Amino acid sequence: TDYREFLDSNDFSVYELEILQTYVIGKIKIFDEAFLYFKAFAPYAKEWSVVDSLCQKFIIAKKEQEKVYNYLITLSNENDEFLQRIVAVVLLSHFLNDVYIDRVLNVLFDLKHNGYYTKMAIAWAVATVMAKYPEKALTYLSEMHLDRWVHNKAIQKIKESFRVTDKHKKLVEALKR
Repeated sequence: TDYREFLDSNDFSVYELEILQTYVIGKIKIFDEAFLYFKAFAPYAKEWSVVDSLCQKFIIAKKEQEKVYNYLITLSNENDEFLQRIVAVVLLSHFLNDVYIDRVLNVLFDLKHNGYYTKMAIAWAVATVMAKYPEKALTYLSEMHLDRWVHNKAIQKIKESFRVTDKHKKLVEALKR
């Protein structure tokens, strides 16, 4: 009945408690409080599905995008696979809009952790950009020199997407390295 008591006492001893933590944080209606709990839990999210749930449930991020974006920039400088995944997943979930799209692409390019889960999140984010901003995504894939694996994985994810047109899928096929 008291979400604060739960969030403050949760010991994350099992996977289900970690996932529940993400859902409860996502339901908080007061931005500053939700953001505080998000930041406190982020370093403990060390499994891809926990990270993705935390990020996607953090819908209140849209209310204070600049504060959240600045926090993401600090995380992007951390040499941690899952913190960098948080950056990519929050960006693809809540920042693909006209105000942030160019900044999002630059941040994605700057994420450099070699961990599989960071690389997959970047590829997923680029594929999501393609669905919403195809011309920007095409330019990004043509001009930015992503890690080869990430570049090709992004193209694969674009080709598998139901939200990308056949025309755009053909264009990205030519960009495969």
